Amino acid sequence: MIKVNKQARRVLAKLTHGLEDPKDHKEFDNSPGAFMAAYVENIGYFNMGKLFSIAHYYEQNGDLMKEPDMVFIKGQDGEYYPMDFQQDNIGMYQLGGGD
Repeated sequence: MIKVNKQARRVLAKLTHGLEDPKDHKEFDNSPGAFMAAYVENIGYFNMGKLFSIAHYYEQNGDLMKEPDMVFIKGQDGEYYPMDFQQDNIGMYQLGGGD
């Protein structure tokens, strides 16, 4: 698995700070109405570490759409590793961060 770069690690550390337990979550909306809010959630544990989802959402025809939703593992080594990427409006799903 490939870890994210140093700049991305700093951003992810700020976004996930304080989300210790599964289902802990927070919303970042620095420009209401101008940009989509970012939702960050601790979605559980994996044998390598904690799983975090970071997503934007919007509603289309009554359905909640992900644009996009990214899942990362925060490894026991403190590094972040991309797990999957999903963007509903284009039907894209990609598993893993590559090697």
